Amino acid sequence: MDFDRLHERLARCRLGDRQAFEDLYEMAGPQLFALVLRIVKRRDWAEEVLQESFIQIWHRAGDYHAGRGSAWAWMSGIARFRAIDCLRRQRESVALDDIEEPVDLLRGPLQEAVRGDGAAHLAECLDELSKDQRRTIVLAFIEGLTHGEVARHLQTPIGTVKSWVRRGLAALRRCMQP
Repeated sequence: MDFDRLHERLARCRLGDRQAFEDLYEMAGPQLFALVLRIVKRRDWAEEVLQESFIQIWHRAGDYHAGRGSAWAWMSGIARFRAIDCLRRQRESVALDDIEEPVDLLRGPLQEAVRGDGAAHLAECLDELSKDQRRTIVLAFIEGLTHGEVARHLQTPIGTVKSWVRRGLAALRRCMQP
């Protein structure tokens, strides 16, 4: 994915450019759909969440600031939170016993979100984390669980879970930088 083009299209959406929004949807839609589907596990819910996400992206494009992170991170954050909200709305809990460990990041819907070298690099970086950090990050950011749900699943204090996530994300950030 061309992150510079994505940023430029998002900046044009801020100005109300509908063609830029259409381009943004074509560029990021499949990857965001894969991310959302991985969280909600149902195609019909994922389609609805994706639509809600892009409506929010359109209306809040002016809130995006490049200095705070990439356009992709901003957009995927919106989609992720919308997916988690969808799960809560449906009042269905994620079946924690069905979560596979370890998760193979190079298969399934996430493959659409992180392609080629990016997926292999992400998998390598995840392998460098401690088992606890890797598990909490997978549960929180790939399975879409809240910190509280991760803590209950792992039978670990929530403060410990938050520390593992924070340290794991910091290590991933360092590892993923060129």
